[in-house]
Amino acid sequence: MTLFHPKHKKFAIICGMDKTMVAITRLKVYLESTISSYYVALPSSSAVNAERQAYTIKWHETWSGKCDLFVSKYVVEENAKGDPVRAKARLEYDRIAMMIDVDESVVTPLADRLIRPDAIPATERLDAYHVATAAAYGMDVLLTWNCTHINNPIMLPSIITQVALAGYKCPQIMTPREFLEVYNAIL
Repeated sequence: MTLFHPKHKKFAIICGMDKTMVAITRLKVYLESTISSYYVALPSSSAVNAERQAYTIKWHETWSGKCDLFVSKYVVEENAKGDPVRAKARLEYDRIAMMIDVDESVVTPLADRLIRPDAIPATERLDAYHVATAAAYGMDVLLTWNCTHINNPIMLPSIITQVALAGYKCPQIMTPREFLEVYNAIL
């Protein structure tokens, strides 16, 4: 059984027959731009995209109210692009999260460090800024569907290493599906 105490921003998990309680602080989750894109997208005829939409909606319905959600100006920048109607919907979704007041002097050196052949390609600079922002501001999770440049199992070890070498803790980088599998199993 899981109980949430909003005043203390903690979950209390009642474990086992002895009713032992364990407190877990609310997770700080950085919502990368693909999350709002899938959440507000029109229903897709692509099986992969439809599945991603379904997991994103399920994550939102299950977890968005149990976590502290954050976005950055980099998310807003990406979500403002494209079709004006869809962009407006994405930006509206972003309002559920707190805006990080990014200090460029902190984030830029880390983003620069992440631009490397074995981590994030130079052509995907905003992706490096998402990871750098999430790490620099102490996020527990970076939620993304970007499995090409951010949540890529080949590049992820280098991303984690570069964040650590810069003196930060890398957030867990995961898709909504992975988040649900991990955190629903815990709680």
